[in-house]
Amino acid sequence: MERGTALVRSYISGVSFRVGLPAPIEGLFASPPGDAPGIDFFRARGLQTYCAQVESTREMCRTTIQDAMRKADVHPASLGAVVVDADNWHCTPEDRIQILESLLGAGIARVPVIGVSLQTCSGCMTAIGLADRLVRTDEERKPVLVLLCGRAPPGSSRIDARRATVLSDGVSACVVSATPGMFELLATTTRTNLEVARSAAAGEKAAISLVLSYRDIAAVANTLYEAAQITPEQIATLFCTNGNLMYASFAARAAGVIGSRTYIENVAAYGHVFSCDHLINLVTYGANAEFQPGQKYLLVGWSPYVFSGAILSYVGGANRQKCLSA
Repeated sequence: MERGTALVRSYISGVSFRVGLPAPIEGLFASPPGDAPGIDFFRARGLQTYCAQVESTREMCRTTIQDAMRKADVHPASLGAVVVDADNWHCTPEDRIQILESLLGAGIARVPVIGVSLQTCSGCMTAIGLADRLVRTDEERKPVLVLLCGRAPPGSSRIDARRATVLSDGVSACVVSATPGMFELLATTTRTNLEVARSAAAGEKAAISLVLSYRDIAAVANTLYEAAQITPEQIATLFCTNGNLMYASFAARAAGVIGSRTYIENVAAYGHVFSCDHLINLVTYGANAEFQPGQKYLLVGWSPYVFSGAILSYVGGANRQKCLSA
């Protein structure tokens, strides 16, 4: 860490999201491939709904960005940078232009726009970690906007390649700053396991990847606990990738968190919205439960070979509903 950055605290606020039009997953099984799992397989894993994009990319991103800045009370001209993870948007050149146009439409101009890639569905904490670094090393401590985009390729199946989840479309955003916000960011980390990537590419048995994945999630969690100087018992709630209920249970065990402390409601409500899952979870949890000042929250991203995480401490304040409403 650069000189002096350890004295700077980073905060997350303005958490916002927008998803596509919700629909029951029954519509995805009108003509299933002959060897694909049936609908009961997905229902048993908690999946009930998927969300399909109906708005333009430009509009989805613009409204989410504006919501995030409004809730965080940040003016577009005050931003120091924008970090974008659209790796799972399956971007066409037109999509990329629309994402940039959405920034301009939200009043953002002439700031560094930095893209995060190769993160599969674990890009949220990687992007937040990069934004944290940018804030800490900026002499002016300007806030950084984080924008996450996820969309199934148009015309493709919404059943993922591993046939474990249902893919949804959406956008989420937040602001990372040195100004006290809703959450203090205590630690972030990202871990890429190239052995797992090679195994997946070679079509090796999933059991091998599961063993390696368990170890990587545990390593990510332990790194975070050490950096934040807390224990797993201090985690109030775990927010993880909304792949299915087994994902949540697996991640909780690997992270040493009691299963009942895992937030799972959005598996049924939205399906898997790629890297957007974690910020979506924060918003909906905050709308239906009470975050407690000082309590610690663990975010874990688990995708085929990228594992990431963050620990947040709730700061609270009078604008709780403003900063966490959908």
